[in-house]
Amino acid sequence: MDASQKAHLVRKFEKNNEDFRDKYLDLTLEKQAKARFKKVEKQADDWLGSVSRTQEAIIARYLEKHPPNYAQWLEDSIARQRAVLQLLTQIQNEKPSRDVAQAMVQRAILANYEPSEQTAQRTQAEASRVSIQQLMTDIIRTSSQEQKAHAHKKLQGLIDDCKYLIARK
Repeated sequence: MDASQKAHLVRKFEKNNEDFRDKYLDLTLEKQAKARFKKVEKQADDWLGSVSRTQEAIIARYLEKHPPNYAQWLEDSIARQRAVLQLLTQIQNEKPSRDVAQAMVQRAILANYEPSEQTAQRTQAEASRVSIQQLMTDIIRTSSQEQKAHAHKKLQGLIDDCKYLIARK
């Protein structure tokens, strides 16, 4: 990656962060709640088809109990962006072989999935995972046969895509 590509990436990160601020942080709490509800409902619609009134109520109760922390999300995103830029700089400076660079990138990606060493963040992340799992369980538990069939078709499509990509390799 040359300097202009890296500069482009920096501009892209800055634009994404600004878009996030505009879309989430600069809204009133009421507008944030509506936008978040729409986002979760759209995700459920994507997996299940049309969401029922019961499922809408489940989503609304969940969102009420678990307010977003958009400022923390943005801060975490910026930290990941910095790590990417630092890794790019390290690779540019050290000029490792392709295999070594690939291993460095893979380690960096996997590091994002490892539990945080900071106890407060780890506790918060685990509580978030548990609450999202409960939301998903509640929505699936109340799903109709048509919704289950829709979800099955969607999952089968993803499985077929993976099989196709594996076969091409």
